[in-house]
Amino acid sequence: MADIHHIGIRVADIEKVASVLTRAFGVQIQYDAKDRADQPRIAYARFRNCRLELIEDPANPPPGNDLAALDHIAVDAGEIVQAVGELASVGFKSLDSHPRVGAFGNQVAAFERSTFAGIKLHLVCQQEGREP
Repeated sequence: MADIHHIGIRVADIEKVASVLTRAFGVQIQYDAKDRADQPRIAYARFRNCRLELIEDPANPPPGNDLAALDHIAVDAGEIVQAVGELASVGFKSLDSHPRVGAFGNQVAAFERSTFAGIKLHLVCQQEGREP
């Protein structure tokens, strides 16, 4: 059985959401070091049994006046190319022709919302020694 790697949440203000999570739950926040002006800002809130990926992207904010909204669910893929093929064989449609490098250097493959109950699905292959 596969494990959830993280749940991606689009946020309007990454610092504000990180502050609320830290105050309310005592979680640690880890920011992706590759912060660039042309890319969304990424941070992970680490709970004991789950990670929330906070995504601040001015080009794709949460709807309306919401501070946060679900963006995707990411599953730990193990061997990502094989996992992409297995999902494709049961009708999942990939958004990427090949796995791409995502936050923290991990390999990621994304699938269309229409193939997973209207929710974007990511497969993640965590690179050795990389966190989170």
